[in-house]
Amino acid sequence: MTEEQLREQLKAVYSSTSWKLTAPLRYCSALFGPGRSFTASLRRILFALIRGFGKLPLVRKSGAQILKLLPGLRSRVRRVVLARDVNSLAPPATGKLKPEEQSTLSPAARMILAELQTAMREVRR
Repeated sequence: MTEEQLREQLKAVYSSTSWKLTAPLRYCSALFGPGRSFTASLRRILFALIRGFGKLPLVRKSGAQILKLLPGLRSRVRRVVLARDVNSLAPPATGKLKPEEQSTLSPAARMILAELQTAMREVRR
C-alpha cells in the first residue's frame, strides 16, 4: 500500500462511528492503564473536569463561594494547583536556576522566583 492509501484508511478509521463510540474507553484505559496509580488517575480526571467546567461562569462563581466557606479545602486546592503550575514551569533537571541565570533576572523576577521556590518547598513537605 502507498502512503496515501494508508492515510486514507487511517482517516476512515478515525471518522468511523465505532472509533467515536469507544473514545471514552480509550481515555479511561489511558488513565487507569498499567503503571498508573489510582490516585494519580483520579487527580488527572479532577483536573480535566475543573479545566472543562471551570470555564463556565456559574460553576466558577459557585466554586469560589464553596472555597470561601471551606478554608481548609481552599488552601489544599491552592497548594495542589500551585504545585502543578510550579512543577510545569521549573527547569527539568534540578528545578534551580544557575547563579549566572539568576543575575540576569530583574528585581521583580527575582522576587517571583523566591516566592515560587518557597511555595515548592512548602508543597514538598
